[in-house]
Amino acid sequence: LTKKMLKFLQKGAKATGDARIVNVGSEAHRWTPDQEGLVFDTNRINDESLYQTMAQKWEWYGHSKLAMILMTRSLNNIIEEQGITATSCHPGLISTDLFSEAGTCFPPFFGKFGTFLDWAAGPFYKTPEAGALTTLFAATSPRILQEGLAGGYLVPCRGFELPSWLLALTNLVLIPFNAYLATGVQLEPWTTGQRVRPILGAPSDYTEDFAMQDTLWKFTEQLCGKMELEPEPDRSQKLGDVFDIVTKPLLLAEFAWQYLFWEQSPVADDVPIFQLKVPFFSTQVGGASPEKGDDSETKEGDE
Repeated sequence: LTKKMLKFLQKGAKATGDARIVNVGSEAHRWTPDQEGLVFDTNRINDESLYQTMAQKWEWYGHSKLAMILMTRSLNNIIEEQGITATSCHPGLISTDLFSEAGTCFPPFFGKFGTFLDWAAGPFYKTPEAGALTTLFAATSPRILQEGLAGGYLVPCRGFELPSWLLALTNLVLIPFNAYLATGVQLEPWTTGQRVRPILGAPSDYTEDFAMQDTLWKFTEQLCGKMELEPEPDRSQKLGDVFDIVTKPLLLAEFAWQYLFWEQSPVADDVPIFQLKVPFFSTQVGGASPEKGDDSETKEGDE
């Protein structure tokens, strides 16, 4: 979709100086299969046996969101000079049916425990309208350009991270539920209702892995083709076109003038003489060079 839209975004950027791509990410990007970052083995990606449980599906969902954040950063680096920006954002905890296939749940917690957490988190969910605000901020706010937020990962508000000891203890308790909290996950319990104040978030360490980012870009180009921008017009060519437009009529006019009003007289001393065809002019252009004329006069005087 981005490839197909890029030429239109370039036109919009030329007209307004500001065109934007916004990719919706998620804090789920911290959960990936085996917690090893992105997987580039297509056999493994296409192995349906790895998508059976809700926990597995959640990790592959997180895998896609990590890829989205990394891809957005690479894309922004390429297109920013064209007046186009790319930004990713996490909309927050929103009351939607995104995970309706799993029944009532609170990902990454499913089953009865997930149902309980969904009930407990109920007061902290944002409405779908409030959930759209971070995305709208990325798409419209002048702060994206003013504060250099393009290419970044926006979150709806400032969250907090569990201390490492509490995270470890929580994950011990969660072992029977086949679930865990990912390192660095930002909790946002006070962002309820319409309260949204987008800021630049702190995504996982994998988003700073530039080798992985570069590998993802090349891997994606193999699958989808290269991301090619419309070439900028050559300014020297433009000047050449303008020169042609101005000079060609002048050259044609000069040719017509010579053809209609001038004729070539017999050659004198290898220098052609041109004289006007029209009767009311009596003049000629050309002739012998001054040096040769001077010599002939001297000879006549000697004689």
